[in-house]
Amino acid sequence: MLGASGWSKIGGDRGVLRRDSATAVSVANGQQCEVIGSLVLPIQLGQTLKLVNAIVVPGIKSDIILGVDFWKAFKIRLGATGREWRIGQMADLASASTETSVVSRHELRESQKRHLDELLQRFSSVEVPKIGLAKGVEHVIDTGSHRPVKQRYVRRSPAMLEIMNRELDEMLANGIVRPSLSPWSSPVVISKKKDGSHRFCVDYRLLNSITVKDSYPLPLVEQILDQLRNAKFLSSLDIKSAFWQIKISESSIAKTAFTVPGRGLFEFLRMPFGLVNSPATWQRLADSLIGPELEGQAFVYLDDIVIATADFETHLRILERVLSKLSEAGLTLNWEKSQFCRTSLSYLGYVVDHNGLHVDPAKVEAIVDFPRPKTVKQLRRFLGVASWYRRFV
Repeated sequence: MLGASGWSKIGGDRGVLRRDSATAVSVANGQQCEVIGSLVLPIQLGQTLKLVNAIVVPGIKSDIILGVDFWKAFKIRLGATGREWRIGQMADLASASTETSVVSRHELRESQKRHLDELLQRFSSVEVPKIGLAKGVEHVIDTGSHRPVKQRYVRRSPAMLEIMNRELDEMLANGIVRPSLSPWSSPVVISKKKDGSHRFCVDYRLLNSITVKDSYPLPLVEQILDQLRNAKFLSSLDIKSAFWQIKISESSIAKTAFTVPGRGLFEFLRMPFGLVNSPATWQRLADSLIGPELEGQAFVYLDDIVIATADFETHLRILERVLSKLSEAGLTLNWEKSQFCRTSLSYLGYVVDHNGLHVDPAKVEAIVDFPRPKTVKQLRRFLGVASWYRRFV
């Protein structure tokens, strides 16, 4: 159970709780206390991290009261004195005090912070365009001798049209698209990002069906994750609007044309989302930048670049090399979303730290809160979501 102070300390008072079937609990003195909800709480004891179900009870005075779920998760047995915990088979922790804490961010030493800040300042202070342009790379859409294809657009609600127009105006201002006279045309779709903002996409399914496929492979997620185990320092670099940083070849621009109701026909000058070969074009560029010299210390899966090392000095050296390569290639970073010199990092749906690979509590909560499937389609969707963490079951 989390009390009001414990709930506040982990920043939970700004988050969203699951509704719980229990609305009240009885504490030791017989008093009834209100339950305002529940959550999945990551708790680390020694070198072991577990996810434990917790209920939030503002009426209790303690930060946290560890109950049966906690004892079961860590396989805890009470010692003969009643003052000692025996914890499973853990060789690194024979006993533990009755105080525990939620996993916190590693704090760098002052000298390390200074060196890191100097490095980041050197690259982030350089005047660069809002959206970079990769040098010597362009995306080609090979449709052979096929005639132009055209898809009708679907009617949209006024609210969706407002989003489309806002996104279109921004792309026009940044030189991502321009008005078109193309015989090709595809409809627009708007998808929602994790942060609540919207991504302007085009339904290129018909165009993709006649495009010659690029067989360049994407990395195996499992292979990347396995190589991140035991890293003590981790950095994650977010490429800003990565696909838009690659130019569309002059011969392919007309094929990217799309229709916005009430505004007309437009075409992309930069590589859009939705093209069948866009991931291959980007991955080829990213792999050429990281290269064999950084193998085992820098990894890239599409627009997610992660650096993993065993010590700070090596980490700073590899980070500087990667930032230099990105800058030389004309690519720009999203500095706000990038993370540097962390001991724990969320990457490709998992949490990675020096203890290995763990489930991401946010993802687990999505599975726990998944509505009960009522159709075969819904059941298949749930199994697809849950199977992501099959290695932990």
